[in-house]
Amino acid sequence: MNPDTHVYCTHCRHLKYKNFGTPDFTPICIHENECDIWDAEDSKPFSERPYYEDRTICDYHNVMNENAKIFANIAEISVDEATDVLLATMNAFDK
Repeated sequence: MNPDTHVYCTHCRHLKYKNFGTPDFTPICIHENECDIWDAEDSKPFSERPYYEDRTICDYHNVMNENAKIFANIAEISVDEATDVLLATMNAFDK
């Protein structure tokens, strides 16, 4: 990712909240010593949040990997082959 691209902690898969649902909830992150999580709702350059991982992209990949494992087991093929088949099928519908 470009170091100047602005990212939000609130969109990152690593961000969690301590005391969520209370007036004193605070953001926490496993990378809070390496990333700037101060003002998590505000965008900062990726260079200040180098461990940022988009939550939606990660969720998509996790779902794809699980589906590929299931399909590979059913079709008795490798997970890599199953992933290729699933991606080819999805790409066919994009056209």
